[in-house]
Amino acid sequence: MKLVFLNNEVYCATNNLDGMGFGENEDNVVITTLDGKYDHTYEYTYDADTLIATQGELKVVDPAVEQQLLDDYNKIKYKDERANAYPDIKEQLDKIYHEGIDAWKTTIKAVKDAHPKP
Repeated sequence: MKLVFLNNEVYCATNNLDGMGFGENEDNVVITTLDGKYDHTYEYTYDADTLIATQGELKVVDPAVEQQLLDDYNKIKYKDERANAYPDIKEQLDKIYHEGIDAWKTTIKAVKDAHPKP
C-alpha cells in the first residue's frame, strides 16, 4: 500500500499509482510505503529518509466542523432516501402503461411525501 502525501497531509492511499499526476503540485508530493493497513480516521507521518509511513494518533475532529457537515448532509439526505424508495424504472414504466400516468403520479407522490425536502 502506498500513501501519497501532498503538503504533508495524506492525499490518497492506493495500490496503483498508474496514471496519477500532480501537475503544479509535483514538488509538494511524497510517495511513501505504508507499514500497515490504512485507516482514514488516523493521522499519518512518514520518515523522510526511508519513506515509510506510520499510523499516528486518531484525528481530532472539530465539533463545529462535524456539526456543519451533519447539517449539510441532513439538507440533502432526502434525495438518497427518495432514490432508494422509488420503484425500479421498469416498474414505473409498467405502471404508466397498465394503470396510467395518474396512478404513477400517486406512487411517486407517496415517496415524496414520505421523504420530504427539509
